[in-house]
Amino acid sequence: MGPYFSMTLQFEHKRLKPTFVEELYSKIISCGFGFKSGFWFHGNAKLDEIIKWNQKLLEKGFKLGYKQYVKHDYMQILFNSEVYSEFRGYWMYSENQITFNIIIPEFDIINYDTFIDEKVFPVKQLALEIWKSNIVDSIQTSVEFDFGYASLSEISDGKDISVHPFAILKEDDYKRFSEDYFNTYLITEVCNDGILVENNGKITHGF
Repeated sequence: MGPYFSMTLQFEHKRLKPTFVEELYSKIISCGFGFKSGFWFHGNAKLDEIIKWNQKLLEKGFKLGYKQYVKHDYMQILFNSEVYSEFRGYWMYSENQITFNIIIPEFDIINYDTFIDEKVFPVKQLALEIWKSNIVDSIQTSVEFDFGYASLSEISDGKDISVHPFAILKEDDYKRFSEDYFNTYLITEVCNDGILVENNGKITHGF
C-alpha cells in the first residue's frame, strides 16, 4: 500500500445528531463524488447500511479495542472519482473530537515534492462546500510523512496545524496563533467566519 494524501474533517461532539453521517456523505456525493461501495470487509455494503452502522457507532462513542476484530470497526466508504484512482473515507472517535478522513493516493495529487494544482482543486472545492454547510469545525490536509494533523484542542491552543496544501479554520481559532505563524501562507476569508490557509504548493516537513 502506497502513501496517502489526507483531508481531515474535525467535528466537536456537539455536532453529532441523528442525521450526522448522512448529511456529510450527502454533501460529498452532491459535490460530484458519488457513492461507489463499501471497503475491505464491507465491500458489498449499501450506502444506507454504511450510514446506519457508522451513525450507531459514533453515537456509542465506539473505539476499536486492541483485541477486537477490525470487522466490527467503522465501515469505510469508497466514492467515485474521475480525477483520483481512489477516494476513500473513514471515521475515528476520540474523547475530544470526531474525525472523518478522506484519503487519496499521493501519486494522484503530488508530483515529486509539489502538489498538482488541477488535482488539488477538486478537494479544495469540496472542503469549501463542506465548510459552507456549517457542519465542521476544522479542515486540514496532510501527506504521509506529516504523521497526522493537529487536534481541535491543539488548534484552540494555537499550537500547530497541518497545511499540505491547505486548511480551513474558524476565525476565532486563527486568531489564537502568533502574528507571524501564517506569514508564508496565503490567507483568504471564507463564509461562516472561516479562514482558508494555503501554502505555496511545495511539500516541506518540520524534521
